[in-house]
Amino acid sequence: MNAALAATNEAEAIANADLAATREAEAGAERETALVEAHIRATAEADADAQRQVAETQREEAQSSERAAQEAYSLSLAANARQALETNNAELALLLALAANKIENPPLAAWRALVDVAYAPAASKKIRFTDDIPLSFDVMPDGRYLLIGTDKGEVQLRNVGTKEIVTNLVGHEASVMSVLINDDGTRALSGESSGTAILWDLESGQLLHRLPGHSDAVVALDFLPGGNRAITGVYSEVAPAELTVWDLETGQMISRFGNTAEGNRSGLSSLAVLPDGNTVIVGIYRFADVDTPQFILWDIENEEMIQPFQTATGSSISDIAISPDERSALLASYDDNIYLFDLSTNEIVRELSGHETDVLSVVFSADGKTAVSSSGDDSIIWWEVSTGRILNRFKGHTENVRQVEFLNSNQIVSISDDQSLRVWDLHSNWEMDRWNLEAQNEGDLLTSFEMYPNGEAILAVLNWHTLITIDYESGEETVLLENFSERISTNDDLSNSICQVSSETAPLIGHQG
Repeated sequence: MNAALAATNEAEAIANADLAATREAEAGAERETALVEAHIRATAEADADAQRQVAETQREEAQSSERAAQEAYSLSLAANARQALETNNAELALLLALAANKIENPPLAAWRALVDVAYAPAASKKIRFTDDIPLSFDVMPDGRYLLIGTDKGEVQLRNVGTKEIVTNLVGHEASVMSVLINDDGTRALSGESSGTAILWDLESGQLLHRLPGHSDAVVALDFLPGGNRAITGVYSEVAPAELTVWDLETGQMISRFGNTAEGNRSGLSSLAVLPDGNTVIVGIYRFADVDTPQFILWDIENEEMIQPFQTATGSSISDIAISPDERSALLASYDDNIYLFDLSTNEIVRELSGHETDVLSVVFSADGKTAVSSSGDDSIIWWEVSTGRILNRFKGHTENVRQVEFLNSNQIVSISDDQSLRVWDLHSNWEMDRWNLEAQNEGDLLTSFEMYPNGEAILAVLNWHTLITIDYESGEETVLLENFSERISTNDDLSNSICQVSSETAPLIGHQG
């Protein structure tokens, strides 16, 4: 019995051992399955991460490609805006520049194009002549009125502000080729294409004297000192052109000279009386078959030629302007250039180059430091006389710009064969002198400036060592650095540092954005 019990126990032990072995095997299989499943999950997660990374990379690449495409399109629009501006299509240029800046954070070139287009020199006033063409004009001393001669024989006194005709001076029977107002604005001379000049009383609008008998169109005239005499010159293709001196009190001719083979061998295009009151400088229109000087100095009293002059190119002199200090003259030439002529040495001392074709008129500013000229290239150029540097170029006319004059120290006025008269602001809002820095910082020298990309302020350097910001709308100044030890100048990209002559940089104190 004991043996049977032992056998039974042994059998149960063996069965239990087999069961334990089976369970251990099953547990091992489960562990293996779990490991496999964990590996599969890890692999899947890794694959998912890789796919997410690929997707992120593709998204970033797509965004980068889209940004690159946007920037390329923006830059293309900006380039087209500049091209439209060059062709005088200001409206299209502005639309293109605005479109170029519609993307988020547009390229700096697009922003600069918008600023350049928005603040490009443009006419602040425009008078359109529908039935006639303005051929000549002069500015009243107060700068409020213009006297304009037209191809229909009209002499119009116009208010610049209202653009309205105040008085229409009646008396000419042909195109009015030249107009000149005396120094006090009480009288004016005008010359017509049929050979008659007229003296006007501007206060009453009355015709005082007809000055007849010229051989051709009266294209040039000037008052002599004192205002009681005048000299006129004619354009002539068939005979040497005469100079005529008139007594303006009586309307009688005093003398006529210069119309000889040794004198003005061709037609006159311009003249100006020199400060001594007895010398006139005459510009000659040179015809192809006539060998003639380009300009001549004449002694009015003795009716004698003082000296003829030749330019290097031999081209006609279209206009002459005497400087306010009476030391020099500017000569506008059909060779596309302007010549600065020293009246004390009788020498050409500087050449101003920038027009693309015939220069038709030129005039000094009141202080003599600058000048403006007009041309057959449809443009006007503002010059720094002492250096010949171009300060600004004004485009907008679509035909020859016959004449340009200073209206005041800040504006000029021009007439063109496109049947328009335009008033231009010399200084656009984009320029520093909008805030009159000379007045606000008397004695300070503006040595560098840049505009912030957001267009809200300007960063300016005064006297090389002081840094300020100027609010664009208000003109309010904020000093950032004062009397810095090194010279400073603005970075083109307006980063948060200031470039100096030395290799060091100074941080912008208070700079935001």
